[in-house]
Amino acid sequence: MAGGLWGDPVEDALVLPLVGEAGAEPLGVLILGVSPSRALDTGYRGFLDLVAGQVSTALRNARAYEEERRRAEALAELDRAKTQFFSNVSHEFRTPLTLMLGPLEEALQAGGLEPRTRAELEVAHRNALRLLRLVNTLLDFSRVEAGRAQATFAPVDLAALTTDFASTFRSAVERGGLALRVDCPPLPGPVHVDRDMWEKVVLNLISNAFKFTFEGGIDVRLEPVPGAVRLTVADTGVGIPPAALPHLFERFHRIEGGRSRSHEGSGIGLALVHELVGMHGGTVEVSSKVGTGTAFTVTIPTGTAHLPRERLVEVPSDPEASGSAQAYVEEALRWLPDAPAATNVVPLHAAPEPAATEGKRARIVLADDNADMRAYVERLLGQDHEVVAVANGAAALQALRVGPADLLLTDVMMPVLDGIGLTRAVRADPALCTVPVIMLSARAGVEAGVEGLEAGADDYLVKPFSARELRARVRANLELARLRVEAQEQALQARKMEAIEQLTAGVAHDFNNLLAAVMGSVELAERKVEDERALRLLRNAMQAAQRGAKLTEQLLAFSRKQRLDARPADLNLCSPGWPSNSTGRSVAAPR
Repeated sequence: MAGGLWGDPVEDALVLPLVGEAGAEPLGVLILGVSPSRALDTGYRGFLDLVAGQVSTALRNARAYEEERRRAEALAELDRAKTQFFSNVSHEFRTPLTLMLGPLEEALQAGGLEPRTRAELEVAHRNALRLLRLVNTLLDFSRVEAGRAQATFAPVDLAALTTDFASTFRSAVERGGLALRVDCPPLPGPVHVDRDMWEKVVLNLISNAFKFTFEGGIDVRLEPVPGAVRLTVADTGVGIPPAALPHLFERFHRIEGGRSRSHEGSGIGLALVHELVGMHGGTVEVSSKVGTGTAFTVTIPTGTAHLPRERLVEVPSDPEASGSAQAYVEEALRWLPDAPAATNVVPLHAAPEPAATEGKRARIVLADDNADMRAYVERLLGQDHEVVAVANGAAALQALRVGPADLLLTDVMMPVLDGIGLTRAVRADPALCTVPVIMLSARAGVEAGVEGLEAGADDYLVKPFSARELRARVRANLELARLRVEAQEQALQARKMEAIEQLTAGVAHDFNNLLAAVMGSVELAERKVEDERALRLLRNAMQAAQRGAKLTEQLLAFSRKQRLDARPADLNLCSPGWPSNSTGRSVAAPR
């Protein structure tokens, strides 16, 4: 091989390693020919090392880029698989839910049902509808993420449509002590939206506002802006911490430790709103201040230039009575602590009047943010126990401190104060630390159970659970608590007796010293006194002192902890008057 300006043959080469990452194997070697026109001195060698370093850096960057690309593809594939899984699971849930809701609705529509039976069926129907809404939300979100959501954009009177959707929440909002103000004046023209998607956007935002607002009200405003319409849902709720705002529209994101009416939820409601608004070519923004409130702003462009032409229709489809709005309202009503349906408790069987000999009924404090669950557990345990049902951990802690309780039955995920925090607060309170705690939770798995037990719970029961299992665990923990109380009382009584014994021993010892001095003095006086009357008085004093000494001896014997020394003995010798036969065995005495 020739090299250099003069084409001299290259006879020498330098082999340099291509260094990889720190601690890793070399990427390879670089063979560089040495110019025959220049000596391989330090400067030339440094130049060749620099060339090898640059090549190594380029190779490392290329490999890092390739690994990052493969990692991104793997994550995308995993995300697609997860989305597909959610979609498949949601589809599979629909079949059993249909078979549940159909017979329940037919049974409720049929006449002649007893109030107790109707109440049971209404609870089942209400929770089946809520499960269906969760499944539909999960299915919608998976379709949007997979790009399979089919939107149909039609011109609608968006002001009237938004007013109708928002008004469905009025009864729930007013029952929660809030004001709902809807300001949707007529717009200059129709707006192209997908009716079902817009319904989910409006209902999700109002439901979210109601969940985190306890005083004041909720404002729903729709107004035209240049080239678009703007929907604002503002509340006077607890607000959102600034650190949580960038993650608010991420799926499954939840704000831990915030005050809310309920801790329930899938964590994808706002993420779904973000995706649905994006499909309309719009944007959704949020502004919030802790302690003041939150405002969500949705901006939808007018016209059709931003929409796919193949998804445009001239006439909107007739709205179907899907019951989705009612499902949102029913769930919101479950968050109210004094919802009428929550107090509609009917016994499973006719509860007999407790007999006077049954004794005191155990007082159980039940904490769960789901009204139907509170009513169900209260109905199960209310026949045998006094149940105090509250909606969060803070209320449960207050109920425990107001009156003595025999058992705490708590959910794990609750607003204000969750079950873990409640259990730790109970264990840290000297007046409540002995109250047994049973946790009820939908969080299955060993880790969740260990977390509850480490917090101080005595038992951990995973939902769904059977009525028999719940009753059995409640009985077992109440019995264990009773045994613990008895053991503590016995230990306290033993400590009292020990203190009395110590006091008795000290007093008897002092009495002995005093009596010994008295008896010695009386005995000396008897030897020196000759008067009969005086001697008689001295003898009476000696007899009284001897009786006191005998009593003191008995007190000392009581104070000593004497161990039993059991040995075999012949009872015939112990009772000489008892007749025996010639063999030495005792015989029955004649009657």
